[in-house]
Amino acid sequence: AGKYYSFLFYEDEMQKAGLDPVESVKSLEDLDKFLADLKAYIEGGTEFSYIFDIGWDSWFDGSVLLQSFAVALGFDGQDMEDVFMGNIRWDDVDKNPYAAAFKLLKEYYDKGYLPEKWWTRSWDKDYEPGFIAKKSILAFHGPWLWTKVLAANPDAKLSGFPLPMNDDGKIWSGASTAVEGACMFDCNKDKP
Repeated sequence: AGKYYSFLFYEDEMQKAGLDPVESVKSLEDLDKFLADLKAYIEGGTEFSYIFDIGWDSWFDGSVLLQSFAVALGFDGQDMEDVFMGNIRWDDVDKNPYAAAFKLLKEYYDKGYLPEKWWTRSWDKDYEPGFIAKKSILAFHGPWLWTKVLAANPDAKLSGFPLPMNDDGKIWSGASTAVEGACMFDCNKDKP
């Protein structure tokens, strides 16, 4: 299934905000409402600097962030492959799944959910350490950030939820383009 990325958050802090994204976020519309409510909470006077924290990593942003949001918007791996294979033009903003994902992220940016100029924030020096130090309450990351938080603060109360599935019941779980891939050897397919 590839690498699983999800939203990670500080459960105790989310309880203070009166929000339960595990129960309430089941669609992109729910996610947008949740982010708006979280923004209102953070701007109401908390120590948090960021709502939906992110930093720049060319591999993550190109192979994870855009693809995962494209699937949540209703596209699939074939659509993304078609862009790379030239069957969908990069400038066809109606059919290109990456254009739709960029549009959604731009909306989130314009609403103030993402850090100012997030693409200038270092993944290793700003984003991850900021989440570990509780400068942000919510991150979209792989499970190893959870491990890093607990290594720094074993008493941290963490939880998480996936990016919502699309209307077809699909959820993104791994890279779906020619940039990278996964396989299962035929000799192992029937083994536990």
